[in-house]
Amino acid sequence: TETLPFVANGKNNFIFNFDEFKPNANNKSFVIEYTNNPIWYAIQALPHMSEPKYENSISYIIAYFTSVLGENIAQNVPNLKTYIDAWTEDDLKSNLNKNEDLKITSLNKTPWVNEAMNESKQKSQMKLFFDTEHLKKQQKDLWDKLSEMQLENGSFPWFKGMNGSTFSTLKVAEILCQMQEMGIPLSSEIQKVLKKSVDYLDKELTKSYNYIIRWNKENKNEFYISRLDLDILYVKAVTGMTNSKAENYFLQQTEKYWTKLDLPDQAIAAIILNKIGKKTTAK
Repeated sequence: TETLPFVANGKNNFIFNFDEFKPNANNKSFVIEYTNNPIWYAIQALPHMSEPKYENSISYIIAYFTSVLGENIAQNVPNLKTYIDAWTEDDLKSNLNKNEDLKITSLNKTPWVNEAMNESKQKSQMKLFFDTEHLKKQQKDLWDKLSEMQLENGSFPWFKGMNGSTFSTLKVAEILCQMQEMGIPLSSEIQKVLKKSVDYLDKELTKSYNYIIRWNKENKNEFYISRLDLDILYVKAVTGMTNSKAENYFLQQTEKYWTKLDLPDQAIAAIILNKIGKKTTAK
């Protein structure tokens, strides 16, 4: 069995090439499956993503965000839970298991049998995932584990017992900022953790600035900004700038050298510049 994923939208005509299937064209049957609501696949992934893969700070914050996102979706799409609760036994089967055309070959002999089983499992888990009490308990457990990992200096280690990590701290702060930007309210406890994280990251930005001034003072106006500096600026732009020398320096770097950044970094730069009022450059 071979597959060719494709995406088609709007009223345009699309051509998809199946030439690679030709060597095995004898006794071949083509089956096309489509969905008019691809975001449904993303929703089906939420229960799995809400379970931390590892016992580290990044896994905890991703799982926490996913759980909060699930609750937010359920609140804003009230018919969703009603729809899921009404699923029958047959509805819980994967599309692959339900497609009679694909049963010309035994599913057990295809590489997609595990995927089909996993899809069925995902659908079963969704009933539990969108239960309000389950989400509240899950979020509390995840947040307790995450907040306990924060060190006195505001940083988060990768795993418990390790030294603080700028990367891990940044990921925690970024996701909390994204939640805030989505309009998801942050409790006073979460805001306190975020502030400590931002204070730590602010010091890391100052270290980066001091290093440049110390070793490249004569060429300090050249292009020096890194993705790490940009990500810290994003967090600062969301939570509030402090007008420090380091901030101002890297903001000037962002505005002056944004054309030298790669596309993903340009997107971050545009968000930062827009938030500090540099809307013309941001556009």
